[in-house]
Amino acid sequence: MTDRHHEIATLIDDYLARANYAPSVQDIATMTDRSKSVAFHHLRQMRALGLVDWVEHEPRTIHLTSAGRQELRRARAGHGTVGYTDLPLIRARASRLQSEPSESELERQADQVGVPLWRRV
Repeated sequence: MTDRHHEIATLIDDYLARANYAPSVQDIATMTDRSKSVAFHHLRQMRALGLVDWVEHEPRTIHLTSAGRQELRRARAGHGTVGYTDLPLIRARASRLQSEPSESELERQADQVGVPLWRRV
């Protein structure tokens, strides 16, 4: 859980306790002083990490998962926050990104030089 994720998880938890219903993406954006798209971007990241969930196309269904509540309790207890590379899924993706490209990938990239991005395969 990053600092931004911790901030959003805290807001969701506090909002639910205070209002007895879930915050909207607009509420989260307003409380974090960010745009709705940036707030939703962070929520999607948190969902991919298993920290939050919601019902698609239903208003005010954003909630912390049990893993999200556990991470929030851990962070509030002073154990720090978990970095991206501490999580297995992210660590696996990061290692894939750091691996050397294959010869065929290098050839494909060389063939794409000078080709506009929208035309690349």
